[in-house]
Amino acid sequence: MANCIIALGQIRFRIGDNKAADSLFNTAASILKQVGEPLGEANCIMGRAKIRFRRGDDLRADSLYNAALVIFQQVGEPLGEANCIMTLGNIPLRKGLQLGAHQKFIQALELFQSIDHNYSIGRAYMQLAQISQRRSERDQYIKLCLEHLEKGGAAHLIPRVLKLLPDYEQ
Repeated sequence: MANCIIALGQIRFRIGDNKAADSLFNTAASILKQVGEPLGEANCIMGRAKIRFRRGDDLRADSLYNAALVIFQQVGEPLGEANCIMTLGNIPLRKGLQLGAHQKFIQALELFQSIDHNYSIGRAYMQLAQISQRRSERDQYIKLCLEHLEKGGAAHLIPRVLKLLPDYEQ
């Protein structure tokens, strides 16, 4: 039942019905907590955090992402942990705090590398490229991003990445 509720929440989120999505994620999280499914609960909490982030409520988004992060750490789920950390990097980035974002992106990158998750490694390098202040460093991050996206079976995203950074020279 909780999986159906989560799926409905994801649909509502995609179409921009944040209030319904939040309610559905909250209901599913409660059910999953009651039946002892911490990973599902953490994913529901992340869904609620995405809604807060979308609304610009960075304080609440940060709180929810950190709550999910604790659960992922407790159950030893490094992919969920890294995804939380990566998203937590977007909060300081939105405020123009590149150093805080950079630290989170590096932390997430290291976790993605520890589990050899190439697609996510590529995403982390992309985030780092977008905030890099030095051209040589940025180009190196882009190169690594493209390599890992390809290794991770996401070569179809490469044109999109290159479109974001039109002055990158391969």
